[in-house]
Amino acid sequence: MFFDKKIQESEKNGKPSKVQELMKSVYDRLDEIKNFAPEDPKNRASLRIKILIKNLFDNKASGWLKSKDEDKKI
Repeated sequence: MFFDKKIQESEKNGKPSKVQELMKSVYDRLDEIKNFAPEDPKNRASLRIKILIKNLFDNKASGWLKSKDEDKKI
């Protein structure tokens, strides 16, 4: 949440900050890991890790609200 606020402040100023660039690269890499194909030999992420990353993106999209227990059922 702290980093999101810093990113929003830098967007208001019109210039990208180092934090914004760093967080973008982190989110891009997490998105790559989340979307590894199961048949890919470089697929080193377990299903559990992929679900955790998906939950991270879902929580970020919802404004970092905590997940409800009913959302965690698989």
